[in-house]
Amino acid sequence: MMWNSLISSYRFIAKGKTFTVINLTGLVAGLTVSFFLLIFLINELSMNSGFPGNNRIFRLLAVTEKHVVPQVPYLLPPMLAAGLPEIESSGRMIPLSSFTGTVSVKKDERFTDEPGFICADPSILHILSIRLIQMDSSADLDAPATVFLSSSMANLYFGREDPIGKPLDILSAGIPFTLTIRGVFQPLPWNSSVRIDWITGMDLFEHMATYVTANPDSVFRQMEDFTAEAFVKFRDPRDKQKLLDSLPAFIRAHGLSRTGITYDLQNIREMYLGSERVENDFHLRGNKSSLWSYAFLALFILALAGFNYSILSAARSTLRFKEIGVRKVLGATRPELRAQVLTESTMLAFLAFPLSFLVLGIIEPFADHLYGYHIELYTANMLIYIPLFAAITLFIGFASGSYLAFYLSALNPLDALKSKVFTGRKFSLGRILIVIQLFITLSLLISGLIVFAQIRHCFNMDFGFDTRNLHSVAFDPSAASGYPELKKRLRQERAIQDISGASNLPPSEASSFMSFTLPTRQVVSLENNTIDAGFFKTLGATLTGGRDFDPDLPEDRSSGIILNVSAVHALKLSDPIGKRLGPFRVIGIVNDFNTHSLYQEIKPSVYRFQPQTTQFMLVRSVPGMNDEAERAIRKHWGELFPGTPAEFPSFRDQLNKMYSREQKFGQVVVSFAILAFIITGMGLFGLALLLAERKTKELAIRRIYGARHSQLLFRMLREFVVYLAIASLCSVPVTGFLMNRWLTAFFYRIDLPWLQFLLAILAVTIFVSSIILLRTWTVLRKNLIIALRYE
Repeated sequence: MMWNSLISSYRFIAKGKTFTVINLTGLVAGLTVSFFLLIFLINELSMNSGFPGNNRIFRLLAVTEKHVVPQVPYLLPPMLAAGLPEIESSGRMIPLSSFTGTVSVKKDERFTDEPGFICADPSILHILSIRLIQMDSSADLDAPATVFLSSSMANLYFGREDPIGKPLDILSAGIPFTLTIRGVFQPLPWNSSVRIDWITGMDLFEHMATYVTANPDSVFRQMEDFTAEAFVKFRDPRDKQKLLDSLPAFIRAHGLSRTGITYDLQNIREMYLGSERVENDFHLRGNKSSLWSYAFLALFILALAGFNYSILSAARSTLRFKEIGVRKVLGATRPELRAQVLTESTMLAFLAFPLSFLVLGIIEPFADHLYGYHIELYTANMLIYIPLFAAITLFIGFASGSYLAFYLSALNPLDALKSKVFTGRKFSLGRILIVIQLFITLSLLISGLIVFAQIRHCFNMDFGFDTRNLHSVAFDPSAASGYPELKKRLRQERAIQDISGASNLPPSEASSFMSFTLPTRQVVSLENNTIDAGFFKTLGATLTGGRDFDPDLPEDRSSGIILNVSAVHALKLSDPIGKRLGPFRVIGIVNDFNTHSLYQEIKPSVYRFQPQTTQFMLVRSVPGMNDEAERAIRKHWGELFPGTPAEFPSFRDQLNKMYSREQKFGQVVVSFAILAFIITGMGLFGLALLLAERKTKELAIRRIYGARHSQLLFRMLREFVVYLAIASLCSVPVTGFLMNRWLTAFFYRIDLPWLQFLLAILAVTIFVSSIILLRTWTVLRKNLIIALRYE
């Protein structure tokens, strides 16, 4: 019986080629996109799971009332393993670029920026299970001037040569340093959010600190300076709470206690998706809310494809009532008919499974290029992918065929042969599925429009300064001596209007803080910024009181500070100019301006005059002379720093980089809304084809009795307009609620733009109406009298 069912299913599928192609295309498209998103979700959720013993590896976080940072005092981590028995190993890790600026590695007389350059304790190798695959006899991170590199970097820089024992020239903050390669390590797991390509010992960090800080002792010995990232590995993961309970007493015993600072532990698997509140984090980070959004997208597209498949299968089955009636008259039983229908549905659905995987492999590189996401397809997670995706496909085939199987097998054979099946009833499940299909399409389109409205707001809002004609120039290669000379040269260029510098420029997520104690003993943390003279003028920010820094006044360099308006309120200063805050004296007040993303409120900030810490030059070009200004920067940069690539992105480029994740999310939503349009369109086209075929005789009779074309067109369209109205009434509140939740992540956000809702509804209405009217008009143009001659 099974073989006969398969043969019959094949014949039925092959007979209706048009509907088979429509059904299969929609299902393959939906499955492909859903599989793509599910692979992305599985990969994201597996981040940092490749580290052996990852449930015992934790990162130490410093927590204040308003801030969470992954840095702790430099001297704390070495004490932990020695003083706390629960810890098997502890170690420090410092991305050197976070302290001194980008590290450049010399290759063929040119320096290349390498962001994955890490200073670490030897214990980090054990904690992260970093395995050396090549080494010499002195492969020890404690040895001076030692560096290990990953095998991928070894291939990139040395090709087939053996790198062991070779010198490596690096440059950071204008300071050259020569290291010796003592080992090559296996790259970290592909799903690691910790990116390490180069590892050197803490001696390099301590050496660099003597050059880039005025008081290196404060970095190494004082608890006020939070510098090192600390990782610990427990003997037993259940010891986490025991450590947190004993840590305050341990810190007090070692003289590290500080009012307002507590510590927490973060498992390494939580670093990627659980670091929303963590600031100054230099590892890769995901977004949990976006992940949920992608999960719902995958579910929506999968449901859309499944409903489309079910609608077409159900509509097509209405042409089989006489076949079912004949089969029943000839003795077919209900179980046999159910098996027949379920076999057809599952067979066609499962045919889409290998096709969707084939299409997925084809579109993977294009998707990487379009969305900027690299989807790791061929990994150990394949053991999860294939069974999961096969089960999803079989479920769609079985679920879409179940209703039909039980409905068709229960038909009265006499009614089926006389085409009386529809007397007094309509196919209610089909109506529900069409409404859900339109609901999903509307929701995706509305979501995409709102995402792009918020992104447009991020680019066009008032930042508190003039964003036009601004460029930033990074000074990682030669911050100590190159900045004054380049500034001097560029001042003579007619295309340059203003120049200044700072340790950090907007837009940026990086920040550091300094604390002030009020007379009430309350500790207030202010964001700490070090700048050069003329910074506010170049930026276009407005001073509301006092004066700017004067390079000719020594006291400005030693004790002068400028506060923003938020800092004045936070410090509760009524007349701040001239007031002393510890060793500092307030000389000016600047209006609030946004230096970070719109996710954050403008923070109370303090600005200090320290041009020697400049890592970024801020350049404002004369309006209309941006190209000439860029040529001048490139020319003088090449003369001062030969062999070092020049990078000077505009403020708009920096915004694009900052909001790239949101832009990609918007692209994904809109792309899938377009896909939803296509799938819905194919389903409605197939449905209209079947309805027109089934109602040809009705249309002919109505035409004979004088019905006009417009009346017949409206009659065919009326039912779908009702479906669309129901879908709109459901979609608007649901999508509004979900997108409002998404917008709450932004401190500066738009109100829900109701115009976007109306545009989406109008677009879907025109789209659906066009399909139905076009197909009905095609039928009406035929000679309908021929339809009445049948039988």
